[in-house]
Amino acid sequence: MNEFTQTVLKYLAIIIFIYISLKFIIPLIIELVGIILVFIIKLIMWAAIIILLFLLGNYVYQSYKNNS
Repeated sequence: MNEFTQTVLKYLAIIIFIYISLKFIIPLIIELVGIILVFIIKLIMWAAIIILLFLLGNYVYQSYKNNS
């Protein structure tokens, strides 16, 4: 093969790689990041609920203890 043919094949390989990346790889990565973010947000939400319930229980206990 001469230099011209090799250059054309390299450019075609780059175009095919870009097409595959845009069509398959990048959407897959974005979907995985979305799943991870949903999991993290749910985890933070449940942690906040547990902490707030603990603080509410502590407040009720301290209020009951001070009024007795």
